[in-house]
Formats: sequence, C-alpha cells, structure tokens
Amino acid sequence: MYIELTAVDGVLTAELKQADDFKRFHLLVDDSIDSDAGAAMAALNIGRPHGDGDVAVSVDWLRAASGRAADSEWLAQFEAMLDSVRKYGWITEDGQFVIAHIERQ
Repeated sequence: MYIELTAVDGVLTAELKQADDFKRFHLLVDDSIDSDAGAAMAALNIGRPHGDGDVAVSVDWLRAASGRAADSEWLAQFEAMLDSVRKYGWITEDGQFVIAHIERQ
C-alpha cells in the first residue's frame, strides 16, 4: 500500500492506494507539491514529519482510508504488517504512526 499526495489548484489531497498490498509502504508525492511532504501530511491532519526523507502516517487514518476497517481479514493482515515493521523501529513508540519513505513522481 502507499499514499498518493497530490495538489490540484493548490488543494492538497491524500489517497490510499493498493490497500491490499501489505509488502510495501511509502508516500508518493506529486512533483507539483513544493512544500515539505511531512508538513503537507500534517496540514491534512493525517501524519507528520519524521526525520530526513520520511513521514509518520496515522495508523487510524490508514484504517479509515482503506475502506476495509470492518473487514476482519484485512485488519488481521494490516496488524500483521504493523507488527512486522515494529521490530525495525518503523512504528512510533505510542503505536499511533507508521513511518513511510517519501518518493517523488
């Protein structure tokens, strides 16, 4: 799964793509966005900056944006993904954010 961050007529939008792909996770930022991606995520109230070249994305937002929050099978796979990256430090200490690399398109 990945988040696509775009701006149309100056309006920022974020959309979760490929919500069933639990093997990869990143933030894809459209080149038209000149601002810091972490600041853009914070402005949308779905994430925040995290170190150099990464953003922290709200786990609650990911669940909601998936459209699958009521699907127990999807939730189990999502939680397994979070557990698998926790040991590498890709989950914040409070468990509320998962870290994503930023890619530009």
